[in-house]
Amino acid sequence: MKNGKYGDAAIEFRNAVRLDHRFVEAFYQLAHADMALNDWSAAYATLAKTIDLDPTRLDVRLDRGRLYLAAREFNQAEDEATFILKQEPKDVGAYSTPRCRINRPAKPDLALAAFSKLT
Repeated sequence: MKNGKYGDAAIEFRNAVRLDHRFVEAFYQLAHADMALNDWSAAYATLAKTIDLDPTRLDVRLDRGRLYLAAREFNQAEDEATFILKQEPKDVGAYSTPRCRINRPAKPDLALAAFSKLT
């Protein structure tokens, strides 16, 4: 991954998860390789598997929320942000999701309220 060989990295991570179906970090890194390769459906599936294995990983939930946001699946992205913010109320990354985006026309009041919590 560090050398930009995302295809090779994806192969290595797939091999790792075949050997250990509960290797959370390998699944997470595989998702990052998939995202680097623009394989969004594989990245989503791998993030979902990672969350199944460890639902407390906020970094994984943030990545899945960003995928939802990119796919304009605002309600799912909002669900991920809500989960994160319940655990870490000042998580800046979670505020990038639609629940808190000022440019989301339907909910500017939520955006302003969310940003006020950061101060």
